[in-house]
Amino acid sequence: LIIVGIPTLKKIYCKFKDIQVYAKGFAYGIILLVAQTAYGIVSTLIFGNVGSNENQEALVEMTKQTPILLGICVVIFAPIFEELAYRYALFGTLHKKNRVLAYVVGLTIFGLIHFSFDALFSGDIERIKVELINLPSYLICGGVLCYAYEKEESLLSSMTAHATNNLIAFIQMMILVYGGQQAA
Repeated sequence: LIIVGIPTLKKIYCKFKDIQVYAKGFAYGIILLVAQTAYGIVSTLIFGNVGSNENQEALVEMTKQTPILLGICVVIFAPIFEELAYRYALFGTLHKKNRVLAYVVGLTIFGLIHFSFDALFSGDIERIKVELINLPSYLICGGVLCYAYEKEESLLSSMTAHATNNLIAFIQMMILVYGGQQAA
């Protein structure tokens, strides 16, 4: 409430009734998935299959331990809180001053929160390589979410896009973990 404020909450609440907000958010979520998949294909062609970064590995482990709780956190809470913090507070504030700066900072910070600095400081070249090769996927995600928020002028659109992306990723993870295959 402190970050957002009552007027913004009212604005968001009014959009809850608008089905187009969800439809556009879902479409941006699909764009996110396509862009990340395309990046994954290109990076695999260039670098080979380097595997999952530490963020993904941690999510796989949490899926094994508490799948329902993780699903709620990843699909509902993460999109709400991350969009409030990164799109509304960070991107929105910077956007008022400089659009390019807002994009650069917004997608970079979003990418870096999914990056393992432990790997960077470990000295393990393979761990560092995996983190660096996977980083652009998160940067792309941050960029698409910033664009959805800016273009639709709606936090709910970027939240829906983020939730769509996370839901599909969570379903894939559940299939990998409980389908008997090794998560990559």
